[in-house]
Amino acid sequence: MVALPTSRGSVFKDPRTLCPDYVPPKAPFREHELEKLRAVQMDSRDKPAEYRRVFITGRYGTGKTLLTKFYAATTRQDQQTLYVNCID
Repeated sequence: MVALPTSRGSVFKDPRTLCPDYVPPKAPFREHELEKLRAVQMDSRDKPAEYRRVFITGRYGTGKTLLTKFYAATTRQDQQTLYVNCID
């Protein structure tokens, strides 16, 4: 891992945002997708026998990881989350 500059001369406002485990405080333009995930979770809680898995797919750079990490960070902590990075 490369040490990031933290002095006033840095081009980054917050170098922590470059870390792979960084979760932003907001997920702009992902409200619709977050609501879909919350609806699936509510259905699973209300009907445990009909538990559903969620697969999030799409082209690289479209915000899939941001969405899932933000969702996991802002929901209940007693759930399991699995990240699978699929490369062509």
